[in-house]
Amino acid sequence: MNENSANGASRSGQCVEVAVRVRPFLPKEMLSGTNGVNGSTVGSVAIDKEYNAIQVTSASTTASFCFDHVLGPECTQDQMFARVLQSHTIGSGLTNQSEAHWGLIPRMLHEIFRKIEADKLDAQLHVSFLEIYGEDIHDLLLPITNTKTSRTPLNLRQDRSGVFVQGIREVPITSAHAALEQLRIGCMARITGSTEMNDSSSRSHAVYTLTLVQKTQRTQPDDATFVDTVTTISKFTFVDLAGSERYMIYTYQRFRYI
Repeated sequence: MNENSANGASRSGQCVEVAVRVRPFLPKEMLSGTNGVNGSTVGSVAIDKEYNAIQVTSASTTASFCFDHVLGPECTQDQMFARVLQSHTIGSGLTNQSEAHWGLIPRMLHEIFRKIEADKLDAQLHVSFLEIYGEDIHDLLLPITNTKTSRTPLNLRQDRSGVFVQGIREVPITSAHAALEQLRIGCMARITGSTEMNDSSSRSHAVYTLTLVQKTQRTQPDDATFVDTVTTISKFTFVDLAGSERYMIYTYQRFRYI
């Protein structure tokens, strides 16, 4: 991605923007001189905030990448969350030491329920959690009564409204705590599934989706007595991509702090 295409996408009003936070090198990466991803030697990672770009220099090549937002290792979770939602007032209420390390999922959940309560919104929230292993899709929130029986793969379908997973379970939730509990249950199911397959769970992708359904009353400009109900559906999707360097035992912690 070059500078013009990245910045041009934002100016043209595209729905998708990309924000990248460059993390510090891990101690083992500093000692080994590798980035822990492809085993290549890392010379440096430079951040150019003026052009929202990062430059990665290895022993043999140098590559530059431009994005909508580039944040450095000094960026806090509060700042990252504010940047993602384009609001610098969000997240200021998290003062507890453990809350300060919360990632996007718990912050998003608490912000949604805070907004619902503060504005007295007529809203419902559902969560779904699936795993993609190879070409198979599994529902991580579907209870398994027999641990020796593997989950039945779900099918990907498409209709006029778009692409969807047929038969995926959507669990209604009424609090941020309940949503995080479903996240924990799904991660534990993912751990169990990887053990049964006798394979590394890091080879699978996990997709945690929040679906927010809001209903508002609207009157017609020419007839105040006519009240219409408008339903708005919003989706927030969080993805944990597969990575050979990761271990499944830490999945729940990663989801809580990403």
